Amino acid sequence: MPVASVISQSIEAFLARLTTDPSLGSLIRKQCTLLPGTSSDQALPTFLPPWLIALASTQGIVRLTEAQRQALDFLRQGRHVCFMAPTGAGRGVVRLLTMYQSLAVEQRGHALYIFPYKPRALAQSSAFTIWNAALAPEHGLSVAMYDGDTPSTERRAIKQALPRLVLTTPEMLHTGILAYHGGWRAFFQELRYVVLVDVQLAVGAFGAHLAHLLRRLYRLAHHYGAQPQYLLTSAPLGNMVEVARTLTAQVCTVVTGETRGTQPQRRLLLESQDDPVSLCRTLMARHQEAGIEPVVLAPGRLGPQLRDAGIAQVFPHDISVAAMRVSTYQSLICLGLPASLAWLHDVLAWLASGALPSLSLLVLHCMARHR
Repeated sequence: MPVASVISQSIEAFLARLTTDPSLGSLIRKQCTLLPGTSSDQALPTFLPPWLIALASTQGIVRLTEAQRQALDFLRQGRHVCFMAPTGAGRGVVRLLTMYQSLAVEQRGHALYIFPYKPRALAQSSAFTIWNAALAPEHGLSVAMYDGDTPSTERRAIKQALPRLVLTTPEMLHTGILAYHGGWRAFFQELRYVVLVDVQLAVGAFGAHLAHLLRRLYRLAHHYGAQPQYLLTSAPLGNMVEVARTLTAQVCTVVTGETRGTQPQRRLLLESQDDPVSLCRTLMARHQEAGIEPVVLAPGRLGPQLRDAGIAQVFPHDISVAAMRVSTYQSLICLGLPASLAWLHDVLAWLASGALPSLSLLVLHCMARHR
């Protein structure tokens, strides 16, 4: 029997047990099934060089979603673009294809990648390393990390032999690049792209600081004769047009994509007045009986209590989806409502983007009602 069918039967068995259990079934307030997306895939665009199409196919990229294709088309037209899609919907593919299609073909120009935190920059650097290893030298893209951990000798070497791509953080952009822009003259003169990753994290004071940095960056690029394009990638946000305009001071074309999951996801909303740790232990036991591997998302204060109760696979509400992708889960238990609904949507989309059916439970704690 196919693995997807086995998991599907396990999920149905879990739900049947849950709904017939008097103590648990009464907690269910809503349930629904998220069906797989129906958007049609498209062939790789013909404006990509043959060697890039061949490389993409070796990486498992033989077709694009309609949203990915639109984003590439708009970028090729010279527009500022924000590609907004859940994790697993190919945001990184758009970034990679854009860089190789433009900078690698002509072997001129530079791109500046700005990451909110270093692990994401390391993941992107690894992707470029893998692609470069599969290409002839004349088609590769030189890449360098320039952040607070970069040794001073390496920093000098980067400025003396500028790579096509520089990966940095907002802090280093402020203290190490913009503050010494004279040493980056050649880089700014041929700056083609400014790539901003994980825009959904640019909120509050951090978002305000980043907006000021991007205005300084754009003024310096203009001063040195360049007019770079913005490529923003983000998890879904309700007001992305406004966010992109606030950050960049430019009009960005927003393209919305969806995950390419091939299996359904069952979603349940539960409300309980019981101790969340005890309830979570009960739900974990039901998962184990059904043979389903779950992951638990919880407020930071509950983490130690859950681990003391024997629940090991616990992540805080603010963890990045990339950090969770190192393992495979078929079910998710979210205790409490996280501060960011966009983050929760991104996590659920990641869970639904796999090749197996999935299950998600949102457990809300409600206060006892007094008459």
